[in-house]
Formats: sequence, C-alpha cells, structure tokens
Amino acid sequence: MVDHNETYGCHILDSFSKFRGFKNVLDIGCGAGSDLLVVKKCNNKANLTGIDFGNWNQEKLSKNNINLINLDIEKDKLPFESTILI
Repeated sequence: MVDHNETYGCHILDSFSKFRGFKNVLDIGCGAGSDLLVVKKCNNKANLTGIDFGNWNQEKLSKNNINLINLDIEKDKLPFESTILI
C-alpha cells in the first residue's frame, strides 16, 4: 500500500542537489512533485520530469514547470531512447 503523504528522503535530495551541474531530473512516482520542488530550489534551470500512474496532480505540476509522464512504471516502457536509473 502506498502512503501518498509520505516523503522519502527529502534531506537526501537536498544534499544531492547541491551538485548544481545537472540538467535533467526524473522522479518516478512523483505524486504532487514535492521531491522535485526540493531539487528545483537548488537548480531552477533544470528540466524536471515526473512519472506517475495518475494525472490528478497535472495542474499543480504544470504550475511548477514540472513535466508529467503518465504511465504505469510496472507495465509500460519508459519513453526515452536511453535511460540510466540510479
């Protein structure tokens, strides 16, 4: 069961995002984009993309310049030619 109110490791994202050279950030299971907003504080020029099963947060994500890809990560193929997941 997914706890939609849980945030996983925002403090880790905050320390990681101090590496300001990144251009693209992908959050799988982005929800309302709270983790991407932590990253945005450190690099507001980065291209932020979130993947989530539902599109109920589309309006909020768009207002924060976060691109939403709506797919089921367990069934659908990622829409990128080459992807490295860490």
